[in-house]
Amino acid sequence: VFEIVREGRGGLVVPYRFVSPGIHTMRVQARVEDSVQEFGPTVVVNDPDAIRLVRSSRIPGNDPLLGGLAIDSELFLSGWTDDRLYRLDPADLAVQEAVEFPPGTRKLEGVAVLESAGLLAVAEESFRIHVLRLQDLRPERVIELGDAAPGGGDLVYLLPLSDGVVANLLGPALVDVQSGNVLRRREIERMVHFQLSSDEELLAVAQNELSEPGASNTVLLLTTSDLSIRWSTDLPVPPWRVAFSPGGDRVYVLAADVTAGHLVFFVLSEAGEILSQTIVEGQAGLPTGAAPVAVSADGRFVAFSTFSGLYVVDTDLHLVRYRSEPLLGCCSVAAGPVGTRFYVAGTGVDSRGVALLEVRED
Repeated sequence: VFEIVREGRGGLVVPYRFVSPGIHTMRVQARVEDSVQEFGPTVVVNDPDAIRLVRSSRIPGNDPLLGGLAIDSELFLSGWTDDRLYRLDPADLAVQEAVEFPPGTRKLEGVAVLESAGLLAVAEESFRIHVLRLQDLRPERVIELGDAAPGGGDLVYLLPLSDGVVANLLGPALVDVQSGNVLRRREIERMVHFQLSSDEELLAVAQNELSEPGASNTVLLLTTSDLSIRWSTDLPVPPWRVAFSPGGDRVYVLAADVTAGHLVFFVLSEAGEILSQTIVEGQAGLPTGAAPVAVSADGRFVAFSTFSGLYVVDTDLHLVRYRSEPLLGCCSVAAGPVGTRFYVAGTGVDSRGVALLEVRED
């Protein structure tokens, strides 16, 4: 039992330590005069060696790497404000090529590899999608979708489909990169993130109206065939990132309780029922990059990138199991081609680093 004495907005920080490694859960109860507030259960990770830094590299330049990150046989990274697309060797993280986009380009963000079509899609904030040939990164076409702001989020996300990409154009939009046509679209106010299931049949959406009075903080499940809503679930705190378990029977949600200053992890069933809710250690550092979620190649782990570090969900336990050092978690993440490795962009003090991390599998 730890007693924390509060005076106004201040308080005493009580240090604690678990001797044994692994996951520890505890309940936090705050007593202020005669009132009692429950904050548990809280997950505390005590296994600093579980995430190993394999190697890292610095990308030349001065601006933060908040753009997209995608991997095929090579690693692709958009440079956000420096208007460059970087092709990296996934083995040693060396920059093999830097493609500069034409003047007037406004913040390169989401990146999607369309392997079957031999294409690479790169989104601009404007909203415009550049389609390049995967082999030599020569431009194929530019898809103009108008100057619409992203649907509530600060970045433009791109997720690869078999026949195109999913983009956030005031809500999820399915775009055919060959013709440039918007095949299906649904407007969702304040959509801050979305993620595809592995079979591309479902789309999980986080809706966050943090600044609005009477705001609704909702997770929705849509079918990609017609973008109809299968279910919606209201959460007590604003959701910021969503991901599917590898089998598609769970939806993971990383939410931020900004008032209390911590992150909250939810597990939802395939019917939208809240199965569990846990507070996660670390500050409520909101995820920022254009590729903030990845599933490991073997399906064992799901990684969320945040300012507080890379949070790793064990898909066997459906629980946040590990967290990296803070500087190894921001700002975009992509799964390595095998095992439990993840590439992370935006690492380092100046946010210009790229790192390869390996999560230990018991």
